Amino acid sequence: TSKLTYPSCSPRLAFDHIFVTPRLKTGEPEVLRFKHSDHLPISTEVSYSIGARESVAAIAGVTG
Repeated sequence: TSKLTYPSCSPRLAFDHIFVTPRLKTGEPEVLRFKHSDHLPISTEVSYSIGARESVAAIAGVTG
């Protein structure tokens, strides 16, 4: 879903995005109404489930 974020005074473009890897799950993005920039910020909840065969070290890319 595209959210209009630019310009902040009267948003007409879906210019800003949140990029994640396929392993992450995201909630519905929300445009925040803080006009401290020419772009409106966007926010979403991000979650990750660790499977039985994964560890936090493996997720973080830490090796041996």
